[in-house]
Amino acid sequence: MDEEKTEQPTPRSRQRARERGQMARSRELTGTLVLLVGVLTIYAIMNWWGILASELFQGIIGNLYNPSVNWQTMPAITEYAGRMMFSFLWPIFAATSVAAILFNLLQTKGNISLEPIRPNLNKISPMRGLRRMFSTRGFVELLKAIMKIGMVIIVTWLYIRANMPAIVGSNQLDPTAYLPFFGNHALKLALWIIALFVLISILDYIYQFYQFEKDLMLTKTEAKEEYKQMEGDPLVKSRMRTRQRQIALTAMLREIPRADVVVTNPTHIAVALRYEEDMPAPQLVAKGKGVIAERIISIAKDFDIHIHQDPPLARSLYAMVEVGGFIPYELYVAMAEILAHVYRTKKKFRKRREKMAGVGAG
Repeated sequence: MDEEKTEQPTPRSRQRARERGQMARSRELTGTLVLLVGVLTIYAIMNWWGILASELFQGIIGNLYNPSVNWQTMPAITEYAGRMMFSFLWPIFAATSVAAILFNLLQTKGNISLEPIRPNLNKISPMRGLRRMFSTRGFVELLKAIMKIGMVIIVTWLYIRANMPAIVGSNQLDPTAYLPFFGNHALKLALWIIALFVLISILDYIYQFYQFEKDLMLTKTEAKEEYKQMEGDPLVKSRMRTRQRQIALTAMLREIPRADVVVTNPTHIAVALRYEEDMPAPQLVAKGKGVIAERIISIAKDFDIHIHQDPPLARSLYAMVEVGGFIPYELYVAMAEILAHVYRTKKKFRKRREKMAGVGAG
């Protein structure tokens, strides 16, 4: 008996799905938006189409009784008609092609995979085709098709019935007004149909997202195997270690403003320490070499923290004390002298500031 898929997909299984080109996307939504772009393009170039159509008809009708037209000149006339038809259609092809690419990229968040177009005999298997046809997904596709056909029929009938007087009275129009008249009504009808298609497309996207997440679910056995592979993957381990180091470094640098003094080597090593009366000994809050040491010194300068150059002490502190740890007994004397100097400096500065404040008030 097959295991039931009850476990959430892992990041690794999601990544594999993306590499295979499997993502939550709705072809209905893309198709509807492309259709909308096509309709709006037609509306935008309708006047230009009228000019081209007039030129085409004049060219054809004007040459119907032209004695110079014969089998020798037919290729040139055919070429002319072909160029005119291309002029009619290329704006729509260009707009809808760009729209199709753009909307697909938006749905897949820029992910491009060649896996779906690679030859695969399973894709043409009759049994797989039958299973797809009679699956839940096949039923949903059939239901969407029926809904769309039904909507087109109903909306078209309602629109024609509502505008029947104007349509019947169109035989009184000037022939040159036929194209704008029917073009305007066709545009309105198309927009009504597309609006309903958009609703279907949104519902379809929600369904496709739900179905995609369901397909990605794992059985308990698959989930265990996934996590085993992830834990044993050197690349994953390396990324996790890098991420952990970044988090630890950020947390350490946030503690520097609380330090009382930074002991340096003078630039290769930097160690930040703080001391409170209730502490058993001065505590090391940050340490680093090279670039990290430069960062510690820079932050210390920004917060007016005393920087003391003592290469032997800096090396000893760096080697003997971990971040968050307290300095060992053998370094008490050296640190006591430094902290005493720091506190005296702070006290003098505080008195000088109070004196200046008093003079300013007087």
